Amino acid sequence: MNDSANIIKKKLNKLSLSQRLKFTLITGFIVIALLGSIALVVISKSIEDNIFENQLQSIVNQYEGLSPAQQEKYSSINLMIYRSLAQVPSQFRSKLAELAPGIHDIEFSVHEEFHIAVVQTDNSPIYFFYDVYDLEISEESEIVILEITLGLFMLLLLVLLVIFQSTVNKALKPMFELISQIKNTDGTTVNTFINPGFAENDQEMGLLYRTLNEYSARLSSFIEREREFTGFASHELRTPVTIIKGATELLELQQQPNTTKQIQRIKRATQEMEDMINVLLSLARERKETNIESASIQQLFNDLIKAYSPRANKHNKNFICQGSISSNISVPSTHFNIAVENLLINAIKYSDGKNIDIKLSENSISICNNTGSQPKHIQGYGLGKIIIQRICEQQNWLFTLNEFEQRLTATIKFTN
Repeated sequence: MNDSANIIKKKLNKLSLSQRLKFTLITGFIVIALLGSIALVVISKSIEDNIFENQLQSIVNQYEGLSPAQQEKYSSINLMIYRSLAQVPSQFRSKLAELAPGIHDIEFSVHEEFHIAVVQTDNSPIYFFYDVYDLEISEESEIVILEITLGLFMLLLLVLLVIFQSTVNKALKPMFELISQIKNTDGTTVNTFINPGFAENDQEMGLLYRTLNEYSARLSSFIEREREFTGFASHELRTPVTIIKGATELLELQQQPNTTKQIQRIKRATQEMEDMINVLLSLARERKETNIESASIQQLFNDLIKAYSPRANKHNKNFICQGSISSNISVPSTHFNIAVENLLINAIKYSDGKNIDIKLSENSISICNNTGSQPKHIQGYGLGKIIIQRICEQQNWLFTLNEFEQRLTATIKFTN
């Protein structure tokens, strides 16, 4: 029983609010219609029986008020009087033997139904047989009445459904308009929602409207604080980078042969830091930077492999590249470099094997390495994974990270 109830509950939960309301209305109305029809038949039958009993009691009272001579000649429509049990037809005697004085409703067969009054006299009981078979509603008529009643209920149900559908549509229309306003927000700005046409003290829609506006106000305050923070952070982070770049340029003018390599490393590190700052700030602001240079994904990937191969060799690791990627796909170079660099660095650091397999397809890069029995790679993918995910979400790239049989595969699928 509980399993059936749970199944019904799960199916109902899959329906929309308006569908659940309609289902509840139809189910409730059908149950009420059935109960009402049954009650109507039972009540009509009870009223009918009560009328016959009152008629029979009136006949008995009238009979008792007559003289013996008049009683002998007394007759009435559909009435038979037996002044002893012996006079009663044999097929009825068995059911009459134990009847107490009073009025009884007895059906001897399908076509023989009587209201019987038993009157006790000094000599013997008198039996008044009131034949009601031809007078009361037949079973066929009862079925017709039931069918008509159900038909009327169904017709009424259809009318109510039409009215209900119109009422629900009008009632839910403001909610759908409010949902439309929410969908039209871009996620970076906060709008004050416009009342679509219901009273603000409404217990359901009004409460939803007020709550959304309160939440919108809190979110607006949060976004404003975030913008202020990212603005301050942008200034504070970029200032030292600018100073380092300026100092490096001065050192280049005065460089000695033994400092050239160090100055170039400082320049590369400074540029990478500046690129990382720009990307992180764009991620924090949830908007794409339009002034970032794009380049062919094939060229960017080749440059990264060339740059990180020496680092891999120092850790006794080798990059094994298979396949090729389309040269027609262009991506923001900074975002691509940060995302793929993180993957290469983690593969070099945490691979337990010698080879790092890199599989290229027309529009994706997969980097696969052995993880060993200890999940050390999880530590390395902490903040790096979050940065990669945010970059891929912003650029509409698909990033997946899967582990199977102690091999970790990170894949980025690019879009044109």
